[in-house]
Amino acid sequence: MDLQQLFKYNAENYLNSSLSFAGLGQAYEIKGDKQKAIDAFMRAYKLNSDLPVPVEALARLGIKVGLE
Repeated sequence: MDLQQLFKYNAENYLNSSLSFAGLGQAYEIKGDKQKAIDAFMRAYKLNSDLPVPVEALARLGIKVGLE
């Protein structure tokens, strides 16, 4: 099982875990799948808007969320 598969498994089995979706987003970003990364980071952000990982990652991917 590679890292992406592990995070995908976690996200599918822990639907309310922002960390699982943030990890999945990181795996997708590393593999170069921008849209899947954005989707996963957005899910993580919606689950926990205080978690800095998805906010920072979305900014890197050109999506602005959070306080303006």
